[in-house]
Amino acid sequence: MRRPSSQIDASRVVWIRRVRRYVTTPMSLKGKGRNQAGVALVMVLVTLALITITTQQFVYKAEINYASAKNMADELKAEYLARSVVNLSRLLFKVQDKVIDRNRTFLGDLQLTDYMDILVPIFFGQGSELLSGMIGVDPKDIQGLDFKKGYGHAFLAGKPEAEDGKININCAYVHSDQDPQVVQLVASLRALFADRRYDFLFEEQDAQGNYNDRDTVMRALIDYVDTDHVMFGQSSAAEDYGYQSLDDRYEAKNNIVDSVEELRLVRGVTDDFWANFGPSLTVYGQCIPNLCAIPDDNWILVAALLYQTAANPGDPVFLNPIALRALSQTVLQQVKMTGCNNLNAFVSAAKNPLPIGQLMSGLMGGSMSQPQPDSGNQDTVVGTLEGIELDPAKVSKAVYMGPRRYYKIVAVGQSGRVTKTITAVWDQQFRSPSTGKLGAFVYWKER
Repeated sequence: MRRPSSQIDASRVVWIRRVRRYVTTPMSLKGKGRNQAGVALVMVLVTLALITITTQQFVYKAEINYASAKNMADELKAEYLARSVVNLSRLLFKVQDKVIDRNRTFLGDLQLTDYMDILVPIFFGQGSELLSGMIGVDPKDIQGLDFKKGYGHAFLAGKPEAEDGKININCAYVHSDQDPQVVQLVASLRALFADRRYDFLFEEQDAQGNYNDRDTVMRALIDYVDTDHVMFGQSSAAEDYGYQSLDDRYEAKNNIVDSVEELRLVRGVTDDFWANFGPSLTVYGQCIPNLCAIPDDNWILVAALLYQTAANPGDPVFLNPIALRALSQTVLQQVKMTGCNNLNAFVSAAKNPLPIGQLMSGLMGGSMSQPQPDSGNQDTVVGTLEGIELDPAKVSKAVYMGPRRYYKIVAVGQSGRVTKTITAVWDQQFRSPSTGKLGAFVYWKER
């Protein structure tokens, strides 16, 4: 049966309204689907960001751990490279003591330390190159002396330094200001500071505004080490050098000093003071310096010995800084050329220094005989030095000659970006507590 047209129109209107409501209503099913898709996209982006951050953090930590592990490996390599240099140096010190020093009569004052800057590199990566240059052999034919490529480097920072040829400040560690070794120490320090060219060091203010003359610095050095708390040379005055008023307060040690660098804490020991007198001070050895162990460039200490042992302390040579320096350098070289085995050679060299030209000839292997004054040789006029007369009794109390006992070495090991430095002092005569044998380190510092 056919529906009436009015009913058809009504149903058509209802259908159209439904379609329009579906399309235009914001809360339609189609809108809910679109909102759910946006939330999912945000969640995916957040998840990816978290994964990326976590991955980057993991990679960063892995790189840090790898770099740290590599640095630790390099640090271990560098330390043992430096220790290897120390052990090789110790072997050479033993050879010096057991072989060379015991045959000084025949070998003279031969020192392996003078050649250690050549010997040490042979065993630490440069052996084939050095030996091939000496004997003309292809480096590839020399095996066993080179390091594995990239392993590292090891060397001595300068030649080993004999501490015997210096003034030992630890000799102040006694209970009496009148102790013979303190009296000798005072004489040595006063002679060291005596040269008038150093007046400026004792006439200017230090960083704390204090004036420190020669006697003040000398007393400060002694009072830093001696056992009492009374100022040296004073009967009742207390030691007061202003250490307690500094920003970083400290007290005088009043005990044996372990390292010469600690003397930088003493009043009056400024940078300028240390640059001039530091190489002449030590905390090891006897209370008088070993003339044989004084380095060739330390003419200041030799000049102090000349002043201290002169028969006439007012000799005109001491008023001429240029002549005093030339005489000091010449005397030291002349003594070492004669074998450095008799203090009479020191007295003779000071009184009759060789002319400069003849001394250079002697250094190159020529004759060292004294020229006759009337021989007409130009060397007796050109470059002649005016000598001074020494008092043999004073000489025997102020200086001695003999084998070295204390050696200071600075060994360096490098691997990658890591550098390790070992500073050590070797004593040839100290009996090792662990082995019971002579020879041991009395100072050791790693950095």
